[in-house]
Amino acid sequence: MINELFYFWASSSEVVTHRSVNRDAFISVFTGLWRGAEGVSFREIGERRFLARFVGLRDLRRVLDMEPWSFNNSLVLVAEESRALGYCGVPLSNGVFWVQLHGLPPLSMTVSAVTKIGGLIGQVLEVDKSNGRECIGRFALVRIRFDERQPLMRGACVEFPVEGER
Repeated sequence: MINELFYFWASSSEVVTHRSVNRDAFISVFTGLWRGAEGVSFREIGERRFLARFVGLRDLRRVLDMEPWSFNNSLVLVAEESRALGYCGVPLSNGVFWVQLHGLPPLSMTVSAVTKIGGLIGQVLEVDKSNGRECIGRFALVRIRFDERQPLMRGACVEFPVEGER
């Protein structure tokens, strides 16, 4: 008889709202959205907080890569379970968003400049370079993780070097 080992990867998720969350509706909606190739199961672990157990690590990575998520017009924060902290100790305060940076001088729309500017907001995860090697376009897109408890930055003044200077 062969004993199979099953590994589960887990994530905690919390709905950021002051309203109550319909447990069954949340589980039904996110089971459909997150089921992936190998399956997912949910368990309520607190008020507005759920534990998702993924059979496949690839499915968990897909869910984390597709942030932000929302439920009933409220943000759903997702964090991978830490083996050291367990699912109850995972802090759920960081949201991941794509941010548009407008008003950049065309010659300053480089990955390094966009990364530095995005770093003023939070932790830069990715810079969209779909138009080629640099960020040429009407605006630059940067994927940022930041603390959702802090107020959003509406704008910032950034000085760029004069052309030809370093």
